[in-house]
Amino acid sequence: MSVMKHFFTCIVVALALSVWTLPVNAQTGQFSSFNGLETNAGYVTENGVSGWACYGRTTGALNGNFTLTFDYMGMPIPGGLNTIQRGNWTLPVYSKTIRGDTYMGALYGLVSRGDINWDNFGNATLSLRLTVIGGTYMMEGATGQGQFTATTYFDGSKTAMKGDLTFFF
Repeated sequence: MSVMKHFFTCIVVALALSVWTLPVNAQTGQFSSFNGLETNAGYVTENGVSGWACYGRTTGALNGNFTLTFDYMGMPIPGGLNTIQRGNWTLPVYSKTIRGDTYMGALYGLVSRGDINWDNFGNATLSLRLTVIGGTYMMEGATGQGQFTATTYFDGSKTAMKGDLTFFF
């Protein structure tokens, strides 16, 4: 390996590490936009809806593929409000480098609380509080809290979603 090529490789690795190292004790907000799809409307149970799920891309501070599942109490009713009972989420994170997208690790955790507000047309606004319980690879040891807000809308063939995801580490 030439000295120049080795030098540039070291610079790229150092920059990637400095940008993506998550401060575990500092309360730094990491903001990302979310665009996704509802992948499962859930299953009706005696207490509400179980297994609702969505998947989408995040762009911003944490670029990746956000997956979210949860259960909620009650039935969706136009103009109504449902309370989240429990849920899980994952976010594999990627960084743009000179070599393309580089896997930085995954964050994962629980839905600690949240609500679904339904409008009169069947669209929903989700407001969830997330708990970061861990990470892998370069995200190992990450803990903190997050906020996920999104609005659903039917685009003629599927239920799409747009929103924001912010983590505090």
